[in-house]
Amino acid sequence: MLKQFIKLKPAILYKQVFKSFVCADILKFKPKTSFLSDADINSLFFGVVNLIKTNAYKKAELKFKREVNYYQDLLNLNLSRVVKLEHEIKKLKEKQI
Repeated sequence: MLKQFIKLKPAILYKQVFKSFVCADILKFKPKTSFLSDADINSLFFGVVNLIKTNAYKKAELKFKREVNYYQDLLNLNLSRVVKLEHEIKKLKEKQI
């Protein structure tokens, strides 16, 4: 079978192999010949600048929130220690009396 295909001319081979396929409608678009204008380049540049700004702002905000949470936890820990120490002081004062 392969030898038969090799002996055939390319046009005949193409027709035999692809005759069962149906061609779909093809939409042709106009090719763009213009490049980016200065306004397009400026808008893209300022878009990138705004993206970098918002990213930097979010990173700084996240860092600040982490620091606030850390110091809040540290404060809570120290307050609990102070309460325990006050309780112990109160017990010691009661024992002395």
